[in-house]
Amino acid sequence: MISTLSLAGVGIGIMLALLLCVELGYRIRRRLDRRYPDREPAEMDFLLSAAMGLLALLLGFTFSLALSRHEQRRDLVIAEANAIGTSWLRIQALDEPARAQLSTAYAAYSQARLDWSIASETNEGGHAAMLRANQLQTTLWPAAIDALRASRGMVDAKTLLDPLNESFDLAAERVARRDAHLPAALLAMLLLYLLIAAGLTGWRLAADGHRAPVASSLTMLLLTLAVVATLDLDRARDGLISVSQQPMRDVVAAQKAR
Repeated sequence: MISTLSLAGVGIGIMLALLLCVELGYRIRRRLDRRYPDREPAEMDFLLSAAMGLLALLLGFTFSLALSRHEQRRDLVIAEANAIGTSWLRIQALDEPARAQLSTAYAAYSQARLDWSIASETNEGGHAAMLRANQLQTTLWPAAIDALRASRGMVDAKTLLDPLNESFDLAAERVARRDAHLPAALLAMLLLYLLIAAGLTGWRLAADGHRAPVASSLTMLLLTLAVVATLDLDRARDGLISVSQQPMRDVVAAQKAR
């Protein structure tokens, strides 16, 4: 799966493939011109313009989809941190000894969620943190209900259980959002468009009789960077463009400060 590959390696591979297609397009056109010198040369400007226009449209759509998912992941980080912070404050209004017991368990849950948040998508530590958080969820809910029953009524069930349930729901949604990547069929179509556009570029350069290596290489580099930036946005934790986990760090730090 492409989401597990190195972005640098993917970028280099795409760049080399595009340059190869430019060279193939150039050589095929030159060979045809030499073999059939009397044929009427076909103008490819309109085909190249159409291919580049369609490629730009597909690139823009793919980038927009990746950016939208990136923004959703960022919003979910803030929402979960707020839900955890609200639940923590409501727990502090419970009576002892339930408050201390539930606070300890919930602090451990918050730390597990933070560990998962900052872990790489391919890191085994992140998977272990998720399992730990899921196990703590199964004990926190009945513990919260028992604490409410033992309370003298300062905190009602809805006040505590609603944000607690919301924090659990947001945790599950964040896991689902992190696992959701750009469709493989869309990426395959994008790669196909890139290769065809590169080949047509080489074909058009052959009509002028020179490769224009600097201009063609820079064009392919720009296309490669656009694709790599899109793939980077599609990754929640791996890459240069990652979702900040500072809200989760802040809420865990606030719990430890008490």
